[in-house]
Amino acid sequence: MSLLEAGKHKHWLIAVGILSLFITYLSNSIFARTLPHIPGIGASCVASVISAMAIYIAVRPSHVFALALPSTPWRRVVKLSIVWIVLWLVAATTAALMRGSWHAYAVGSLAILGFVLLGPLTEEFLFRGAIFELAERSYPANAWAPVMLSTILFSAYHLQLHGFKITPFVVLQLAFTLPMGIVFATLRHWSGSLWPGFVLHVLTNLPHAFGAPPLS
Repeated sequence: MSLLEAGKHKHWLIAVGILSLFITYLSNSIFARTLPHIPGIGASCVASVISAMAIYIAVRPSHVFALALPSTPWRRVVKLSIVWIVLWLVAATTAALMRGSWHAYAVGSLAILGFVLLGPLTEEFLFRGAIFELAERSYPANAWAPVMLSTILFSAYHLQLHGFKITPFVVLQLAFTLPMGIVFATLRHWSGSLWPGFVLHVLTNLPHAFGAPPLS
């Protein structure tokens, strides 16, 4: 790949990276205003997953929706996934014990659908899909540039889920989405596919679909 081609991909990477910080907020808000008679439709992430998939396809991935490569080191994938889930549950349980209760992150069937399934799919299309692919093209000599760039943007992306307000919880979430993003992006790097990270993303969110109503 020539320097000119790499530079062109960097411009697209910047554009998609900026767009990713707002796309879920904008698309879900518009959807909620369009269908106000359906409670929770904005939280369902239907609009954002469609938008994210369109962006992913628009960057023309080398292998769109590809399954894992035959060379995928499955033993490492499974080991990293188990270590992550165990650490995640330990941290979440410790936080719940300190608060005195386990809190859900979503309430209502549409919100839970968004939180457990469509939200993770949106984020995989955007960050381990479009942005990861563009970063690979922009920095072909640096195998870990896509991992780190997609992780940083993935963490920053969560600001829109809180209306771009900075609170102690938001700062904490930004902090724990950094290692989360590294794990998901590493699975993408090893497998060449969105799907191992997507499955782990769903398993990560699933325990927090249940519990007491979310904290304000």
